[in-house]
Amino acid sequence: MEIGNALLDFGALGLFCAFLVYQHITMQKRLERISQDFLSSLEKVEASHAAAEDQIRERYDKILKRYEENRETVFEKLVKTLETNREILVALSGKIEDMRRSSLNLSPNGGPS
Repeated sequence: MEIGNALLDFGALGLFCAFLVYQHITMQKRLERISQDFLSSLEKVEASHAAAEDQIRERYDKILKRYEENRETVFEKLVKTLETNREILVALSGKIEDMRRSSLNLSPNGGPS
């Protein structure tokens, strides 16, 4: 215990030096503990943030999937409606052409020409 005897030889100044060394060591331990607590709380915050981000991504993917399904349904209905309208227009064009031909075959007095 040479250090202890050397510090006692210096009297009050030696005791104060020992106190400062002790205080430095305890403060270092305290700072390390605070640092570890901060890092663990930071890890918890990062984990909760990652979980929230995953939840947002899942919700976004569901919304996009629903939107794509809705868009496909609307597109299919639109194509079906257009096809139906095309068929109706073709049938009407045929009927109009038949009516035009039949009106050309009739004379002004109501008989065939």
